[in-house]
Amino acid sequence: MSNKAKIGLLRWEKGHVPRGLMQLEALKGNSTNPESYPFEVDMRHVEGACTETIITHPSQEVCDRFIEIGKEMQAEGVKAITGSCGFNAIFQK
Repeated sequence: MSNKAKIGLLRWEKGHVPRGLMQLEALKGNSTNPESYPFEVDMRHVEGACTETIITHPSQEVCDRFIEIGKEMQAEGVKAITGSCGFNAIFQK
Protein backbone atom coordinates (compact mmCIF):
# COMPACT_ATOMS: atom_id res chain seq x y z
CA MET A 1 0.00 0.00 0.00
CA SER A 2 1.46 3.34 -1.04
CA ASN A 3 1.35 6.32 1.29
CA LYS A 4 0.00 9.57 -0.21
CA ALA A 5 2.30 11.67 1.98
CA LYS A 6 5.71 12.41 0.53
CA ILE A 7 7.01 14.16 3.66
CA GLY A 8 7.48 12.27 6.93
CA LEU A 9 7.96 13.53 10.48
CA LEU A 10 9.22 11.38 13.36
CA ARG A 11 7.85 12.54 16.70
CA TRP A 12 8.53 11.79 20.35
CA GLU A 13 6.28 9.21 21.98
CA LYS A 14 2.73 10.45 22.47
CA GLY A 15 2.17 11.55 26.06
CA HIS A 16 5.90 11.94 26.76
CA VAL A 17 6.49 15.42 25.37
CA PRO A 18 7.18 18.04 28.10
CA ARG A 19 4.27 20.38 28.75
CA GLY A 20 6.14 23.45 27.47
CA LEU A 21 6.81 21.73 24.15
CA MET A 22 3.18 20.59 23.94
CA GLN A 23 2.15 24.26 23.98
CA LEU A 24 4.47 24.90 21.03
CA GLU A 25 3.04 21.93 19.13
CA ALA A 26 -0.37 23.60 19.12
CA LEU A 27 0.97 26.66 17.28
CA LYS A 28 0.45 26.83 13.53
CA GLY A 29 3.91 26.85 12.01
CA ASN A 30 5.28 24.23 14.41
CA SER A 31 6.51 21.12 12.61
CA THR A 32 4.18 18.86 14.60
CA ASN A 33 1.02 20.80 13.82
CA PRO A 34 -0.66 19.36 10.69
CA GLU A 35 -2.20 22.79 10.01
CA SER A 36 1.34 24.05 9.30
CA TYR A 37 1.37 22.28 5.94
CA PRO A 38 -0.63 22.79 2.74
CA PHE A 39 -0.08 19.08 1.98
CA GLU A 40 -0.30 15.74 3.76
CA VAL A 41 2.52 14.86 6.17
CA ASP A 42 3.01 11.37 7.58
CA MET A 43 3.63 11.96 11.31
CA ARG A 44 4.62 8.98 13.42
CA HIS A 45 5.38 8.73 17.11
CA VAL A 46 8.52 6.83 18.07
CA GLU A 47 7.96 4.59 21.08
CA GLY A 48 10.33 5.44 23.91
CA ALA A 49 11.41 8.82 22.51
CA CYS A 50 11.23 11.30 25.40
CA THR A 51 13.37 13.69 27.43
CA GLU A 52 15.02 10.80 29.29
CA THR A 53 15.99 8.77 26.19
CA ILE A 54 16.91 11.68 23.93
CA ILE A 55 18.44 14.40 26.14
CA THR A 56 19.31 13.00 29.58
CA HIS A 57 20.50 9.50 28.61
CA PRO A 58 20.51 9.12 24.80
CA SER A 59 19.35 5.62 23.94
CA GLN A 60 20.75 3.69 20.99
CA GLU A 61 17.61 1.56 21.12
CA VAL A 62 15.43 4.63 20.55
CA CYS A 63 17.78 5.82 17.80
CA ASP A 64 17.37 2.43 16.14
CA ARG A 65 13.57 2.83 16.31
CA PHE A 66 13.83 6.20 14.54
CA ILE A 67 15.85 4.51 11.78
CA GLU A 68 13.48 1.54 11.53
CA ILE A 69 10.40 3.75 11.23
CA GLY A 70 12.18 5.98 8.73
CA LYS A 71 12.95 2.95 6.56
CA GLU A 72 9.30 1.86 6.77
CA MET A 73 8.21 5.32 5.66
CA GLN A 74 10.69 5.24 2.78
CA ALA A 75 9.37 1.84 1.66
CA GLU A 76 5.86 3.35 1.66
CA GLY A 77 6.91 6.15 -0.70
CA VAL A 78 7.81 8.97 1.69
CA LYS A 79 10.57 10.99 -0.03
CA ALA A 80 11.82 13.25 2.79
CA ILE A 81 11.87 12.49 6.52
CA THR A 82 12.68 14.81 9.40
CA GLY A 83 12.42 14.83 13.17
CA SER A 84 10.08 16.90 15.28
CA CYS A 85 12.71 18.12 17.72
CA GLY A 86 16.18 19.59 17.35
CA PHE A 87 17.31 17.62 20.41
CA ASN A 88 17.21 14.53 18.17
CA ALA A 89 20.44 15.87 16.65
CA ILE A 90 22.26 14.11 19.50
CA PHE A 91 22.08 10.99 17.30
CA GLN A 92 23.64 12.62 14.23
CA LYS A 93 27.31 12.22 13.44
